[in-house]
Amino acid sequence: MAVPQEFHHIRERFRQEVEQHLNDAAAAVRGLDPRNDAVLDRIARHLHAIKGSAPIVGARPLSAVARAAEESVLLLREQPDLWSPDLETILLEAFEFMKVQVHEYVDGKAIDAGNGMIETLRTRFPGAEEAAKRVKAESSKISVKISAPSAASGSQRRILFVDDSQIARELYKVFLVNRGFQVDTAVDGDDALERLRAGTYDLVVTDDQMPNMDGTELLRLCRADNDLKSVPFVVISGKANEEARLKAVEWGAAAYLVKGDFEKEDLLEIIGQVLG
Repeated sequence: MAVPQEFHHIRERFRQEVEQHLNDAAAAVRGLDPRNDAVLDRIARHLHAIKGSAPIVGARPLSAVARAAEESVLLLREQPDLWSPDLETILLEAFEFMKVQVHEYVDGKAIDAGNGMIETLRTRFPGAEEAAKRVKAESSKISVKISAPSAASGSQRRILFVDDSQIARELYKVFLVNRGFQVDTAVDGDDALERLRAGTYDLVVTDDQMPNMDGTELLRLCRADNDLKSVPFVVISGKANEEARLKAVEWGAAAYLVKGDFEKEDLLEIIGQVLG
């Protein structure tokens, strides 16, 4: 798939971030205790991040393999006795395969679709797709509650995009700017709060899981601030978690999305709805 011209300058950074996720996931897989849900969750989140960001830059085949690997890990939450040295080898081979895919992407080559690797994962982790659906069933759907339109005037609406991932900030900024929005970015909730108090924004789009201050805490603080309480929020989470979704909605989020379970065009449509 051809990569849009405006994304060329961040190919290398995308590769670095993907490889870091894969290296961290591989370190957790080696010697894995499949009954340790916290470690399984950490591995799945690395794969989920790749699955969500790859389609944005035009590397959808990489996303497909990441999805199959993530589902394999989620299966282990239900069937830890399935784990074996052979399955550890299969997962590590999948990670190395994804590294090849991301290098193909950076070099401008056709990306291997990964059908063989996906089939291997499906065969060796039977029922993984169904297990993943059960794990995500509580909150994998897009949840939207339309807020009142922003009172700001002007043809270009100003959005603050908050995410601790540099690649996510750059990708979504390019995407939204090309759709006619003015976009500023922040690296975490603390940074975002400073920018919100210093400027005027029509909408905040924020990741939920971030260091220092997460997206839900940022939302809560804004709702307690008379100057910021009316700013609409769209919260994006890397984890399908009903408790987190309910907390975000309770504090007045206009929408709650799960990474990897929506396309960027879906986000654009929701932004349009929220801004009226």
